[in-house]
Amino acid sequence: MTSILTIAFGDICSFEPEDPTLHKAFNLTERASKALSPGDQIREFFPILQILWPAEKARYFQLRDDIVKFYETLLNRFKAQKSTQDCFVKEIMKENELNDLQIIYFIALFVGAGSDTTASTIEWTIAYLANHPEVQDLAYNEIKEEVGLDRLPQSYDEPNLPFVQCIILETLRIRPPAPTAIPHATSEDDVYKGWHIPKNAVILMNLFAIHNNPLRFPNPSQFQPERHLEYVQESLRHHKFSQVIEDRPHLGFSTGRRVCVGIHLAERKLFMAISMLLACFKIERISEDLIDVNTHKDIHGVTWAIPHYKIQLVPRHDKVATFFR
Repeated sequence: MTSILTIAFGDICSFEPEDPTLHKAFNLTERASKALSPGDQIREFFPILQILWPAEKARYFQLRDDIVKFYETLLNRFKAQKSTQDCFVKEIMKENELNDLQIIYFIALFVGAGSDTTASTIEWTIAYLANHPEVQDLAYNEIKEEVGLDRLPQSYDEPNLPFVQCIILETLRIRPPAPTAIPHATSEDDVYKGWHIPKNAVILMNLFAIHNNPLRFPNPSQFQPERHLEYVQESLRHHKFSQVIEDRPHLGFSTGRRVCVGIHLAERKLFMAISMLLACFKIERISEDLIDVNTHKDIHGVTWAIPHYKIQLVPRHDKVATFFR
């Protein structure tokens, strides 16, 4: 959360972990995520429920007001600074095309989408790595060979760490941030495989089913990062660091014109988090039992979260302590 707020507002959001502003941001993000959960969105599919449950509308309005008030405070604090580092809000305000309320809505969406989904993906990645120590060892040896042990991996190391990239791609495939994409709608009547789809019909992409298609992904329930190695190596050969969305080996960021606008930022954040973790620690389970990766929490939000689990981090080498002083 701190990193995404800093990207949005610059150094005014360099919070300490116990800062109440940071906890307020977490709380608002959780409330907004719950409001967008499949259970709450049932009113979008059955409009009559909006009449039968009018009290719920007041809850949404209160959430909107709380979000506006919170980000308005941060925006005013940003404006009061005589000089600030480069950040998202600074670039938006340079264009002078949006009013304050539009900027607030834009930033609230940016922060909400960029924090919850990334955190969920990291949690799934750690769980799968704990269950597959051999995958950890392959990634660690790659980092040791290409980066060394005297420093942490940096963003510019990503092209030299293809197996680490494969780990992230496989997690996004086997457990995308959300099991379905954000609802789309048809702009005109259409026919698909003999099925008539009327104009304005709500369309949901079942990302989980797409990612578990055995015709495209043999043994889809198995965590196999190496299945993406050819794709990553081909991208590097053609100097295509981030291929167009249709060429990617997963649809974790959706597709089409409404693809996640933060896709590149999310990928860089995931790489930095996972590569640094693997460079420093061996992830071990507390018990001999495998972590349950086949059961997810009840979906009370947009993301598809894994139930709580316990692991321990064992330093890989003596220099790890120097990185965290």
